[in-house]
Amino acid sequence: MTIFKNGEVIVHGRSDTTLNPGGVRIGSSEIYSAMDSLHEIKNSIAVGWVPPHQSDELIVLFVVLKEENILNEDLIKKIKTAIRTICSPRHVPAYIFKVSGIPFTRSGKIMELTVKAILAGKPLDNRTVLSNPEVLSEYEAIRDNLLSEKRQSLVNKIAPHAKRAFSYTIIFKFKKIGTKIENHSTVSFLVNMTLISKF
Repeated sequence: MTIFKNGEVIVHGRSDTTLNPGGVRIGSSEIYSAMDSLHEIKNSIAVGWVPPHQSDELIVLFVVLKEENILNEDLIKKIKTAIRTICSPRHVPAYIFKVSGIPFTRSGKIMELTVKAILAGKPLDNRTVLSNPEVLSEYEAIRDNLLSEKRQSLVNKIAPHAKRAFSYTIIFKFKKIGTKIENHSTVSFLVNMTLISKF
């Protein structure tokens, strides 16, 4: 805290729980307030994630459900509606996943930075401070699935253009060395293998 002679005060600090979707800074506690209104939710944790080859941060929400509930499309819609109504459309998470537990420190602090680091693929050096480090494997598995989904989405997006370019290149090389192409099945196979190897 800095106190100036004219009476002005500046409070210095940092927030580990700040989310930044679309360049708008919001607090994760706002999302937790919306979660408290849903009787199906036992606990939750919200973190920011920047997917590969993207610059905008997405909100990822992990929820622990009460025993009699399942995370189906109806509940996902209910969660998003509650967040949109109580908070704003900016607060609505891009992804919602069910987990068995939320990582806590031995003193009871929710470890948002740990989950954010897992999604970012960063090494963890603070597992020993957690009271339940065994739950981290769930978050790691979810991260791997997310990355796989994003890679496949990127391949699907560029494949039509990339296949055409690769096909022209391969056909040109075959013709240059005097190889006769009976059909394009071999070319398609080579193109697909090249695309897969790049991701």
